[in-house]
Amino acid sequence: MHHKFITVSFLAATLAMTGCQSGVTNIGVSRNSETGPAIANLDDAQRQYQKNVEVYKQAMMDYEKAHGDSCGYIMFSSIVGPLQTPEPRAHICKLQGMSRRCGYQNYQVRITYADDACRIVKTVEVLERMT
Repeated sequence: MHHKFITVSFLAATLAMTGCQSGVTNIGVSRNSETGPAIANLDDAQRQYQKNVEVYKQAMMDYEKAHGDSCGYIMFSSIVGPLQTPEPRAHICKLQGMSRRCGYQNYQVRITYADDACRIVKTVEVLERMT
């Protein structure tokens, strides 16, 4: 009984020191609110980034399959660049992927974009696997 009293006392002291915020709710932010557009833009950017990552992964896996390697599923690791900008809406970058079978692999890629801000990936062409 004494142990339960100490535990309850400890919990009560913790709540008293840290505060109990029972009135806080998770209410979504309207796009019409003051911060709504900024939050919506961040959400849109995150969704687009995830779409771009899928295109990167598919390009690396397609390259490996076309060259007889069996890396299997390749996860996106990083992108560096642009190393070159051969034309508007096109960058040459270094893309890194990782798979269980092949480990980390680096690729030189040509990325074309659907927008002038170069945020929406249109195509990814693997030029070579870098050593």
